[in-house]
Amino acid sequence: MKRKIIAAVLSVTVIMALFSCCQSPPEPATQLSDKDSLHIKNEFDALEGKLSEAENATAAKDTDSFSEQLKNSDAEIISYEGAEDILIDSESISDKTVTVSTAGSVTLASPVNSLIVKAAERGFTSKARAENIILEGNNITAELKSEAGTIFIKGKDITLNVRTSAIEKIIAVNVSAKINNLTDDDIFVTLANGAKITVPAKHIYSLADNTIQKS
Repeated sequence: MKRKIIAAVLSVTVIMALFSCCQSPPEPATQLSDKDSLHIKNEFDALEGKLSEAENATAAKDTDSFSEQLKNSDAEIISYEGAEDILIDSESISDKTVTVSTAGSVTLASPVNSLIVKAAERGFTSKARAENIILEGNNITAELKSEAGTIFIKGKDITLNVRTSAIEKIIAVNVSAKINNLTDDDIFVTLANGAKITVPAKHIYSLADNTIQKS
């Protein structure tokens, strides 16, 4: 009986070893370095400055109050914190910084200078241009359907579904994220060390601890 048990354990070990050998290791990302890499610290400082400025805003707690903030031409920094679905759609916000933290969804439907998403439990969708989109929260699924300046990924467990290649820059720092390039073009992700990573068309790459590889 003892011999049978030992034989069975050995068989399982051999099968697992063979299975491991047949699996391909994760594909490393292609790293580039260009003139943008030299200025990455300046980029970080500017984006962190946006986050610091946003901390001074008094958050609206309901959509009516938030709509009033959107319409206020004197307010440069506006904020919402609550549980409702948020639609950002106003002709007068193209120069504003908007911060949203919600248990609902967030939809950007008109141009804005900077949008900071701290929480969007039901997802975030961009349908209009933002000069900066900062994903600071955790467990956010972002559907990028419109052109954008810089996408700054700072949160954890972020899923970025890129559906347009009209995005000038994607920067990720000290995060865990999945980049799903659904376009027909290569896109690029810049890491904290300035390395620019190619994410080929129709590929998914995963980020963790400032490294990135094919999923």
